[in-house]
Amino acid sequence: MTETTTPDSPVTRAEMVLSRLLRAGVVASMIIVLIGVLVMFARHPSFLNDPAETQRMTSTDAKFPLTIGQVATDLVHFQGRAIVVLGIFVLIATPVMRVVATIVLFANRRDKWFALMALFVLIVLLLSFALGKTAG
Repeated sequence: MTETTTPDSPVTRAEMVLSRLLRAGVVASMIIVLIGVLVMFARHPSFLNDPAETQRMTSTDAKFPLTIGQVATDLVHFQGRAIVVLGIFVLIATPVMRVVATIVLFANRRDKWFALMALFVLIVLLLSFALGKTAG
């Protein structure tokens, strides 16, 4: 038996929820990154008119917080770079949240095979993060 996809069907509503979740994550991350950049320029106006400072900010040696603990510490001090990294974390977390939402949606529909497949994808995603953290 196939399920039809009318505008009011459960499949269409689930797809809309997932689509809105992705859009909200991307928009939220963009806003957070923009706020971080504005804070960086507000706290360091020399970035705008001093090429040496701009070079220092954009160099590969520029100090950015790389762990959640460093980001949290720098967010307490309202550091622009920490806000930018928070936006990137939100962007990275967005597809993970989509997979979590997919698991919930399939579980609510009592579609255990698709829920298990989505759970497998979530496990692979989390393992890839863990392996990436230990590799470098």
